[in-house]
Amino acid sequence: MVKDWMSLTTEDFSDLKGRDPLGILLVGSIEQHGPHLPVATDSMIGEGLLERSFEHVPTENCIIKLPSLFVGSSPEHGDFPGTISYPPEILVSMVVEIGRQVKTCGIRRLLVVNSHGGNSASLDIASMKLRSEFQLLVVKVDYFRLARPKQIDFPDCEWSYGLHGGALETSMMLTLEPDLVKMGDLKNNTSWMEELAVKHRRLGKDRAVSLYWMASDLNESGAVGDATLASSEKGEVLVEYYSRCLSEVMMDVGGMDLTRLVDE
Repeated sequence: MVKDWMSLTTEDFSDLKGRDPLGILLVGSIEQHGPHLPVATDSMIGEGLLERSFEHVPTENCIIKLPSLFVGSSPEHGDFPGTISYPPEILVSMVVEIGRQVKTCGIRRLLVVNSHGGNSASLDIASMKLRSEFQLLVVKVDYFRLARPKQIDFPDCEWSYGLHGGALETSMMLTLEPDLVKMGDLKNNTSWMEELAVKHRRLGKDRAVSLYWMASDLNESGAVGDATLASSEKGEVLVEYYSRCLSEVMMDVGGMDLTRLVDE
């Protein structure tokens, strides 16, 4: 059973307490995605994956979908028009406050689904604060960090460097919101990171070494990756794969024994 928080009455929450529901919070972004994708791409993909994932969750699971946060933290895209971004500390405060109030409604489990890489650090901090200060069980999942599906034959460089407006996101948008993809503007936008990986020992290829960049540093278009490899057929495979992964995370979190984790 999946319920939308916004459709419930205040009495409904009292009825749900006994079912030990799992709350789900999507955090997306509003940021430029090059000339071919809308600024809400991350949020649209996140919403689409969630809606599909609910189809794979058995009805005996009690899930409440919270109002999504469509604006995230995207300072790296701030020099492109259309980007709307919260400072990281504001995003942390918002998620913590949402979690605190969710706890007062009797929800002990919260799954934070992140669909934008720039949110990750803020969500890590917020999730730990919710655990330590409010004894809430919090699990965060970055869908884009899940293992790649074996059915998709994008080149390795696309998985490593093409994750902003490249083949992956463009394919999923062709499945979820095809009318919003400007097909005439699809290009192969090579990332500066690829050049660094060739010229240097660690920069660009060792994930333990972090280079902090603006999107325009990576490619003047604001996008990186080969969008010409995208197709709606590949998008369908990707959406189905990631949605099934998310459904498995939901069932894992919903089935956890909280006796040793949550203070009653």
